Amino acid sequence: MPHRDKIAFVGTGGTISMTFSSKQNGYVPTLSAQDLVEMLPADLKSDLQVIDWSHQPSSHYTIRMTTDLVELLRKLVK
Repeated sequence: MPHRDKIAFVGTGGTISMTFSSKQNGYVPTLSAQDLVEMLPADLKSDLQVIDWSHQPSSHYTIRMTTDLVELLRKLVK
């Protein structure tokens, strides 16, 4: 495989992390960042930095959480 730059996979919760719960009669966040990475083809999984940042719907984010996420992403690209 050709050289790739380092890739970070940041799990932020949201719709992609939700599955249906019959107990709660709705969709709830259940999948971690690692769970989502496991769905990728093997050649894409290598050399990933997996960060499990949040497990809630994005509509529940506060301004502080969004600021924290931006700061985390800023540090990752340095």
